[in-house]
Amino acid sequence: MFTSLSRHLVVAALMVAAPLFLHAQSASGPDESAVDANGGRCGVQLFGVAEAQAAMANTARNNPDVYRRIVERSKKEGGEQMLSVAGITTHTFNVLNRVTNQFDEVVGRLVFTGKRARIWIDERDTARVKAATIAALARGVDTATAATSRNPNKGLIENDEDVFGLPPVNRFDAATPSMEDFLLTDIQDNLNGGYIAGFFSPMDQTDYDGSNRMNLLYIDSNQGLGTQTASAIASMIGTLAHEYQHLIHYRQNPNSQAFYNEGCSETASILCGYKYRSSSAYLLSTNVPLFRWSDGTVFNDLEIDYERGMSFMRYCTEQYGEAFLTKFTPSRATNMNRVTDALTQSGAAADWKSTLKGYAVANYVRKNFADNRYIYIVPLSNAVVKPANTYSDSGAAAAGQAAVQQYAAVYNVYNFKKPSGLRIRFNATVAQNYAVMALLYQNGQLVDVREMTTNALNTIDPGYDKMVFAILSLSSTSQSIGWSVDAVTSGVESIPDAAAEQTAVSDISPNPATGPVRVGYRTVGAEPVTMQLFDMQGRLMRTMIAGVQIETGAHELTLDPTGLPAGVYLVRLTQGGAASVRAVVNER
Repeated sequence: MFTSLSRHLVVAALMVAAPLFLHAQSASGPDESAVDANGGRCGVQLFGVAEAQAAMANTARNNPDVYRRIVERSKKEGGEQMLSVAGITTHTFNVLNRVTNQFDEVVGRLVFTGKRARIWIDERDTARVKAATIAALARGVDTATAATSRNPNKGLIENDEDVFGLPPVNRFDAATPSMEDFLLTDIQDNLNGGYIAGFFSPMDQTDYDGSNRMNLLYIDSNQGLGTQTASAIASMIGTLAHEYQHLIHYRQNPNSQAFYNEGCSETASILCGYKYRSSSAYLLSTNVPLFRWSDGTVFNDLEIDYERGMSFMRYCTEQYGEAFLTKFTPSRATNMNRVTDALTQSGAAADWKSTLKGYAVANYVRKNFADNRYIYIVPLSNAVVKPANTYSDSGAAAAGQAAVQQYAAVYNVYNFKKPSGLRIRFNATVAQNYAVMALLYQNGQLVDVREMTTNALNTIDPGYDKMVFAILSLSSTSQSIGWSVDAVTSGVESIPDAAAEQTAVSDISPNPATGPVRVGYRTVGAEPVTMQLFDMQGRLMRTMIAGVQIETGAHELTLDPTGLPAGVYLVRLTQGGAASVRAVVNER
């Protein structure tokens, strides 16, 4: 156990200031990096307590001398002492080898000690890992992160703690319990494709034989660092931000679902300014149970899981801020209730259902829509959603059905040669257990997002050349959701009786507008009607109808946008408990 350890650099060459290597997500688009392409992965799910205990049993059978030394070290009062000889400080670590399924003894040499971090190198790697690489890693964990970090003037340790909370107390050195340890070694994994770039093992938080009894993060010094280019080193710092979140998560919520834990870690990398994974594989396969976490035997399945976890937690972070993550991490609620719990604790006016609806839309829209509820502020991929079905004019009047997985979404796309409308019905056994969000396009531009009424006829008046329906499950089990198109409409047509029973803004034309526009709307009953115009920041711009009783039926008025800046605005009609919102684009 450490008794005294000053802040120093053991390797003299590291005294020089390390450059800040940037591998950041930029506002212009996502960074589809080489690390992701090369298959670097987190190993937390493969280096757990059960796996470590099985490896210790194998070590006892196959390598009794190593097993005996590991057990002897664990029984020493205060743990194994570090050794200092001729100015070189070393410590022996127990490292799980997934190839042999046994434990190896790795002698680590201390090469950096800072304000919050110690970095050790496997003595077998001291000639291969460059001093400049160690300096860059040390800077990233302890001093400064990328330019796009939430706080570039802090290392990843402090940035992660600011958002996710505190890690366990490091038992390795009673004098410096807030110091964290990082070990560079060639991680021996048995993956069939890809490699483990780093991991945190909960075994090290236990007192079992084989535990290092310390806050320790493992860094792959071989494939993980590659040729030690600037981009590879920056990606590794992103990996360390990911792994350090796992250490924090272990203290805050040791039984957290893998989907949430990994999603938070992916978000930690982005918050520190590093991004090494896109969401392209997930966007090609969105009908996957939200909480599925693959065992890793099929690499692509696991990649989809990582991307889904990253995109969902990133969407929540952009929508609700870092306060959401701060409350989310320690929450002991499970499944979707954990989202609602964090939203409530952080003061956000939303719940998990509205969050899931917005997330489903954002995955298709990605960006370039004025309502921020339905976009990623910084998209995670240049890829687009692969729809389950695509219909055209000749085949649009169709019926279909899909088995939509737990909290997942499928997308149907309707394309029209000329502006058209649609009368469509969605149905399932339990109406409240699913939702349908309609994305409406004019001239290839998204102009409106609406939620459809489930188990009922929905009428979308003519005027759109493309419609996308995101059909999502709000259930913890897979469910069969069907749809049927009654008619494709064009021009000005009458509204069916069933549709006339809904209070709604039925039509805005012309849209986009360069002058006055006609707003068609329907009212039902004798309750007062209000119609207002808002900008996309929610500011009231005009009141066209102010609490007036209007007889049931179809009506219209003229909206003159004179004096309004060009942009997208929302026309909102309310009557009693009903509300309808349509977008209008002012191009003047």
